[in-house]
Amino acid sequence: MISAELNHNPYLLSTAVKFNGQDPKINSQIEKYEKLPLKDWVHLVPEIFYNEMNGYDFNLYFIGTKPDYEDVKRAFAARGISEENVRISHKNEIEDADTKSKEVDALVSWLKNTPNRKFDFEDFWKKTSEIFEGSYPYVMIRGSVPSDIGSLMSFERVENAIELKNTDLTSTPIVFYIDEETKPEFRRDLDIILKRKDVRKEQLFFMISPMMDRAQVTRVICDLGVEKPQVINNYKDDSVMMFIRNYPITEFIRSAIQIFRDEIEKISDVLAIENKESEITNAEIHKEIDALESSLNSLKEADEYFVQRDNFEVPYSFMEITQILIEQISKWKNRKTKITGDSEIETAAHDYIYLVQNGIDRFLSSVETTYKETSEKIDREFSEVYATPGIDKEYSPTNNILPKLPAMTIPEINARLLELTTYEESKNDFFGFFKKTNDTSEPVMVATCYLEQWRSTVQDIISPVLNQHIDQCIQNLSEYYDLMAESYHQHLSQLIDKKTKDKEIVSAQLSDEERKLQEDNDWLSQFREQLQTIERD
Repeated sequence: MISAELNHNPYLLSTAVKFNGQDPKINSQIEKYEKLPLKDWVHLVPEIFYNEMNGYDFNLYFIGTKPDYEDVKRAFAARGISEENVRISHKNEIEDADTKSKEVDALVSWLKNTPNRKFDFEDFWKKTSEIFEGSYPYVMIRGSVPSDIGSLMSFERVENAIELKNTDLTSTPIVFYIDEETKPEFRRDLDIILKRKDVRKEQLFFMISPMMDRAQVTRVICDLGVEKPQVINNYKDDSVMMFIRNYPITEFIRSAIQIFRDEIEKISDVLAIENKESEITNAEIHKEIDALESSLNSLKEADEYFVQRDNFEVPYSFMEITQILIEQISKWKNRKTKITGDSEIETAAHDYIYLVQNGIDRFLSSVETTYKETSEKIDREFSEVYATPGIDKEYSPTNNILPKLPAMTIPEINARLLELTTYEESKNDFFGFFKKTNDTSEPVMVATCYLEQWRSTVQDIISPVLNQHIDQCIQNLSEYYDLMAESYHQHLSQLIDKKTKDKEIVSAQLSDEERKLQEDNDWLSQFREQLQTIERD
């Protein structure tokens, strides 16, 4: 099965794409958008991937935030591309902007409460407090001032767009209040705003007076150049809040990451010089510390794989196995319309049920094979990752057992098919063309079954049972996947704790000044690890 991967991190403003496991070719369409927010070009994703993949019918694995994932799905749906043609799955989820923002706040708090002689928090705060403490601007052109806007946003009301002439409106939500009195001014204000280079249509919102015809005003807004007006009912409408998360908050996180990176780089440069001098005078001890540090890093990398693991990927073969049986059911005798006669109907029903039962047996056997192979693949991949650091190689989780699948119960089919029998007048004389006009005998009624009814009925009976069985497989495998990952994570955490204590024991052999230097290095490592959590894709 051909596949593509779209990896977008809005907090690093980075995009990575794979087409059938390969990087895009030079001069690929994707190059133009790699450093832009996905929100700005998501509507082009179906076309780009169609051209790169030479059509549809592929799996698309997405790595990114849930809102971006939903946008990608909507983009394909808007083009009329069904989930059967492009099967989109959320391979790995990046945390949303609200969560990342809290992580930024937590890191600032850690810097404040965990002092280090190489880092002057007061000086840092003087330079950055406006960024970390500031609220997000929110502009309203006319209308009443809201009283419950909250601390997240800094609300500003102006009488017209001219007042905003010297104001940077980048990523600032702008709400136009429209009523009968201000309608002429609104046209002028909207024209001014649309001509600005620091404004995009996505940040424009329209609050229409209840005394006006909402549909009519919306059409006027369209005519004035806003193709899809965002009409809201209140200042904290979901669409406004979504914009704030997608742009101002995301941009804040991006800025915070760069600030933290600069501080880490600055401190790293200072420590690099001191570490070099220290290594000369305490070579043996540092050699031991470096070895322990290397082991710790390897353990942490392995642990990171389990903590930040991809979502469980449902084997495509489950869908193929199901589809094969459904096609057998739906194509049985599809070149024949009906069966007549009681004995013929009973024979046909018996043959059909026999075919269905054989198909179900093959289905169950194939599902069992895929079920077992998938669990073995999980074991193998997790074991390989765990073995990478080369520490405690003998460990293997033993408390997680993949449950056996329950037996699949098939509802009664034969009786349901026979219930569809109807009785129709026999026509054995060329459709009645030669029937005598004075013939008063009773018409002969013949049992009749239409095969399309049979096929659709059996499909309606079988499909939910098959899907339920597959769903149980997926649920069991997904739970097994998570339990195995958690077992490895717990064990790796224990190994990390032990190595950390070993390192502390060795570090205690250093002089007071050398120990302080080691504490500086450890502090910087913690700083870097917390930043990596925020950056993580």
